[in-house]
Amino acid sequence: MRPDGVSSSNNFSQLPKSSAASPSQKAAISRALNGQSTYSGSNGETKVDRFQKAPVKAPSYFGHDREEVTRILIQSLYELGYGDSAELLSRESGYQLESPAVAIFRNAVLEGRWTEAERILVQSFQPDGHEHTEDETASKERLALVENADRNEMLFYLRQQKFLELLDARDLGAALMVLRHELTPLNYDIGRLHALSSLLMCPPEHLHDQAGWDGPIGSSRERLLSELSTSISPSVMIPDNRLATLLDHVKQNQINQCLYHNTALPPSLYSDHMCDRNDFPLSTKLELTRHSDEVWHCQFSHDGTKLVTAGRDNSVIIYDTSTFEVIHKLQEHEAGVAHAVWSPDDSKLITCSQDRTARVWSTEVIIPTSILDS
Repeated sequence: MRPDGVSSSNNFSQLPKSSAASPSQKAAISRALNGQSTYSGSNGETKVDRFQKAPVKAPSYFGHDREEVTRILIQSLYELGYGDSAELLSRESGYQLESPAVAIFRNAVLEGRWTEAERILVQSFQPDGHEHTEDETASKERLALVENADRNEMLFYLRQQKFLELLDARDLGAALMVLRHELTPLNYDIGRLHALSSLLMCPPEHLHDQAGWDGPIGSSRERLLSELSTSISPSVMIPDNRLATLLDHVKQNQINQCLYHNTALPPSLYSDHMCDRNDFPLSTKLELTRHSDEVWHCQFSHDGTKLVTAGRDNSVIIYDTSTFEVIHKLQEHEAGVAHAVWSPDDSKLITCSQDRTARVWSTEVIIPTSILDS
């Protein structure tokens, strides 16, 4: 495995939620990623056994690095729940999904062994010249980090998880000690530190909501590990759901390249996507003529049941998209209306006018709930 210099910005309070796996899938992934696989060779080392006849392999896979492709496939098989197939591919190819150091670190985080996890993390930031003073075990536990990995940031995330778990267990004394003697000395993300301090007074039933945290019995440790992995070289620890991410990029690129794209269905992976030019709408189906001057903006509601148009005639018109009959016509603005936008649940409508006001409307009763002057 080769360390590289991939960088990433981190924000623990807004972690992305990856695709959920079933309990059986998680168990399979946990066994393999935590170093419990029956295969124990180092990454890149070729093993010849009854599963492999050591054929001559091309140095790359259609121009792609063979090791990268294979390891991503191993990860994907585990995520799909095909643990036996993943182990077989690992043995046959000679490639491990993760380095032994990553497997040890993963175990420590997922099992809440915070002292061990911190020790591995701290020694991984030691300069290379320090290795001669380490014993063999410590040397094997060094993580390959990205070039701009921040030691205090990673320690903050670990200790934050430890603090929240102690709060969740209502061990307030120990949680306070972690806050004072472990989190505060790091001098990292002072705003977040203040927010954590306020949680000491938070009622237990509101802790998870106030902290934006789902507790140790949920997926919080897995999310923590996923966030920490952004500072670990992908050459030794592949980011979660890597194949799914790559496939999403492929689909989006095909949509972007489609000149006549007109479907909400995702492209198939079996073939290249291209909408038929003959299916592209080329003729007018309906004309809306309720405005008396130029129409400057139109937008469908999120549920698709309504259409709003705004224009130079100072009016905003809302249509029922099943019949395109006018539901409401709003004429309170004193100048042309340049923009109108729906709230995420379509219960509110905001209109912006050249009369230097923005109005917020309740679409259920269509009365302005507030007026903002510029």
